[in-house]
Amino acid sequence: MENLSENIFRENLNTRFTVSFGDGETVELELIESTDHGSTPKQEQFSIVFRGPLHPFLEQMAYEMKHETLGDVFIFIVPVRQDPEFMYYEAVFNRFIEPNE
Repeated sequence: MENLSENIFRENLNTRFTVSFGDGETVELELIESTDHGSTPKQEQFSIVFRGPLHPFLEQMAYEMKHETLGDVFIFIVPVRQDPEFMYYEAVFNRFIEPNE
C-alpha cells in the first residue's frame, strides 16, 4: 500500500481494476480521476475516482482489486454519486512520506 502514490494512479488513469466481492463475484471499475489535495514533501493527500456499473452496487468498504500493472491491492472505496449509466466510487489517501522516498 505504501507504494501507491498519486503519481502511480495518475499513470494508470483509464485502466480497469477487477474488484472481488461476495462469494467469488467480481466487477470491473475504471480509474477515471486522480486529484492532489495539497500534498507536501512530508505528506501526500490525494483522491481517486472509479467508474463502474450501476449493478452490482458496492458498499463502502475495503475491496481486493486486481490490476494488470499494480497487481493485487486493497483499497477502501466509498460510493459518491451516480448518473443514469454509472456509479462512481472514491478512495481518499492521506499518508506521511518517509524521507528516503
